Amino acid sequence: MRWRRIVDPPSAGHRNMATDEALLDAARGDPDRAPVLRLYGWSRVTLSYGRGQAFSETLERRAAIEGVVERVRRPTGGRAVLHDRERTFSVVGSLDRPPFANSVRDVYAAVRRAVDRSLALLGVPVESGPGRGPVLRRGSAPSRERGALDREACFRRAEAHEPHSAGRKLAGLAQVRRGRAFLVQGSIPLAGAGSSARLFELDPTVCIDLESAIGAPIRIEDVDRAWFEGFGRTFGIEWFEARWSPIERRTRERHAVRHAHPKWIRCGRSADVFEPGPAAVNP
Repeated sequence: MRWRRIVDPPSAGHRNMATDEALLDAARGDPDRAPVLRLYGWSRVTLSYGRGQAFSETLERRAAIEGVVERVRRPTGGRAVLHDRERTFSVVGSLDRPPFANSVRDVYAAVRRAVDRSLALLGVPVESGPGRGPVLRRGSAPSRERGALDREACFRRAEAHEPHSAGRKLAGLAQVRRGRAFLVQGSIPLAGAGSSARLFELDPTVCIDLESAIGAPIRIEDVDRAWFEGFGRTFGIEWFEARWSPIERRTRERHAVRHAHPKWIRCGRSADVFEPGPAAVNP
C-alpha cells in the first residue's frame, strides 16, 4: 500500500489549515488517490477553534493575558487547542478504501491504532480503550469560567477515541468529511504545557505531554521517525514523496485567503471570500 508522506516546516496557522484542506479536496476529487500522512509545526503560538465552535470571549480574554495573538479555525471539528510546543499531524484518505472503513468511529479507530503504535515506538506506555474522561475539577478560575473552559478546551477532557496513557490524554484528534474523503487532524503536546496549561488551566491528571509520558526529552525528528514507522508497520505502507501539482498549489492558496479572513476565523462563515466548491476538488 502506497502513501504520500509530507514533512513541512513551521508555518502560519492559516497556511497550515489551507494545506490540510487542499489535500482533503484532492482526495475528494479522486477516491483512488493515495492516502497522506503530513507532519508540521507552527511558526507562532496559535489558538485554533474547531470548525463549528463558537468564538469564545472567555478564551479570547485568557489568550490576551498570555500574549497569544494568532487565531485560526480548523476545517475539522472539536474544541479549542493552543498550538505551542507540539507536533501536529494530519491523515487524509478515502472512505471505504483500505485501510479505512466508512463510519466516523472506524476512521478514528484506524488512525488510533497507528498513533498508539507510533507512541509505543517512542517508549510511551499507551493503553487501549477509553481514557479517563472527566473534565477538570480544580483550578483558580471562577466556577462560571471553569464551566466555559470545560466546554471549549480540547485538553480539558479525554475522549474515548483519543490516545491516552494511565488514563491521561496524550493527543487530540478531530475529523471532517467531504464526499467520500476525510481529514483527521491530531495535536501532540511535546513538552511542558506552559502557556497552554495557564490558558486552559489544564489538570495533569486528565492530560499529559509526550516528554512527561516518556520521562525524557524528545526531539521532533524522533517523533516524525516514530510516526512514519508506526503508521508504516500498522498498515504495511510503502512511502513516497511528491511535489505539489499546480492545481494543488492554487487550491491551497485560495484556501489560505479564506483561513486568514477575520470573518472566517470568528464565525466560520465568509460569503465574501473563497468557499470550496466542486470546481476546486479535481486536481
